[in-house]
Amino acid sequence: MTLEEEVYTLQPPGFEENKREHQVCKLKKVLYGFKQTPRAWNKLIDLVLSRQSLVKYTMEFGIYVRATHHINILILYLYVDDLIITGNVEAKIEVF
Repeated sequence: MTLEEEVYTLQPPGFEENKREHQVCKLKKVLYGFKQTPRAWNKLIDLVLSRQSLVKYTMEFGIYVRATHHINILILYLYVDDLIITGNVEAKIEVF
């Protein structure tokens, strides 16, 4: 996941370059544990799910719904980095 803002970090212990120990690294991608990680992850998963025709449910955070004429319903619940997928047509769930 790419970053929208500039983020700098110290060189990782054991990987410092000789004569450049006091320089920092500019991150190009999100790293686990940084405060920017959840926002970047949420933005990416939101984009991916919207491309799958899932619409974010406005009344509850983390719920996405895809309904076709109220017959084929697929519901996805996103909690941190876990997904729960359910619906009323098992074949559609398996395809997803």
